[in-house]
Amino acid sequence: GCDGGRRRVCWFAVLVGSLAAVAALGVPAGSRAVVIGAWLVAALMMRSLAAASAVLRGWTAGALRSGGIVLVAAVAAVALAYVLTGFVPDLPTVVANDEVTSRTAPNLLDLAIAVAAGAAGAFAVSRSDVSAALPGVAVAIALVPSLAVTGVTLYAGSYEQEADATMLVMTN
Repeated sequence: GCDGGRRRVCWFAVLVGSLAAVAALGVPAGSRAVVIGAWLVAALMMRSLAAASAVLRGWTAGALRSGGIVLVAAVAAVALAYVLTGFVPDLPTVVANDEVTSRTAPNLLDLAIAVAAGAAGAFAVSRSDVSAALPGVAVAIALVPSLAVTGVTLYAGSYEQEADATMLVMTN
């Protein structure tokens, strides 16, 4: 169950799973509004920022713990998207839609956005008076939709697109 110390882990797993399902179904539907909904919650953002902060401070245990949580959640999100894609009709059209193609062509601008968003996120997390900036940072470093695209393209056997979507996740 989700009692005691496991409660936070369970809630995090439910949140990431739900968001991954929303993104995995919104991407094939080409629904920008649904995908934006998965952006705004940004369940992985705080853990990613915690991992980065721990690395910068030399806190090996904290970096490994937070990084491990992000890695497990990311793999679970890709796996869920992969499974849900099996229920999607007309897969070739899905792989060519804007929600997929916009996440499978990363470039230097995407890297610059990721670096700037990371800096803004770290600053916002460290200061309570600017925490209102977090939703904007969440949109900029949206991981869950890109993880969903990774699962969709993997299922479709479009390995070049899958590699590109994975690269976008890694830069963010």
